[in-house]
Amino acid sequence: MNKFPCFIHIEKCAGTTLHHTLKYNFPGYITLRPWYFWSNEEGNSLSARELKSLQSYFPFLSGIGGHTARTFLGYEKVVNKPISYFTFLRDPIERYMSHYNHQVNKMNINWTLDEFLNERRFNNFITKRIAGKEDIKLAKEYIYNHYNFVGIFESFDESLLLMNQIIFMNNLKPFYEMRNDSKTDKKVRFKDLSKEVQSKIINNNYLDIEIYNEVKQNLYPIFKNRYKGNLEADLNEFKEKNSNYKYNALRYNVIKSTRLITEKIIEPLSHKKQ
Repeated sequence: MNKFPCFIHIEKCAGTTLHHTLKYNFPGYITLRPWYFWSNEEGNSLSARELKSLQSYFPFLSGIGGHTARTFLGYEKVVNKPISYFTFLRDPIERYMSHYNHQVNKMNINWTLDEFLNERRFNNFITKRIAGKEDIKLAKEYIYNHYNFVGIFESFDESLLLMNQIIFMNNLKPFYEMRNDSKTDKKVRFKDLSKEVQSKIINNNYLDIEIYNEVKQNLYPIFKNRYKGNLEADLNEFKEKNSNYKYNALRYNVIKSTRLITEKIIEPLSHKKQ
């Protein structure tokens, strides 16, 4: 790769599945641990200094991604090469509900729905991840000027093909096993809620809805139009090949063990205040 890939992982937008694919293809790619519970708070992100330390401890570093990655913290000066920033967006209402259900079912956080709705740090979560604050004008500016690609969760397979061309110059084998699937969990669904609660959820995500619609309606079609090849045919072929895809067990386990080393040793050392 001529550029350094940096995946800005927004919670509950298929990032876990994508991390596994990226790590499986590029062993030098590191999935950043969520060092902070409140990952959108100012300062709760991977600084350029921490990235420099990470690179010194792990000289084979070829890309990063995670909840703590940002586009506006000067990573280019550290890696000394252009960076390809990319992310995936999801329908904000579905993402918000998935975030709540994940915290209750997987993280065992004893939120009531009212408590979650009243916690402002979950409001407009996408916008804050992109811009660093609830600023829709700045978020749109960053989306158009800082990101090389923005995929759509609801068109995940298609987005993988587009991302492969735009970010990885077709050097990625985008096949995947679904990860972090929670079909068996007991979920609170938006459609089952009262109109009053639905209205509050929409209001909590009104900026995210605007940025999502901007990308889906205006930016994402540009990526599709730039695709070299027959996107529909390639997508059908990909879906067929991926339907029964399984990672090579030996390769996957070796990669998993190296990830444990980066998570438990290298990243904490890089994050340690100096």
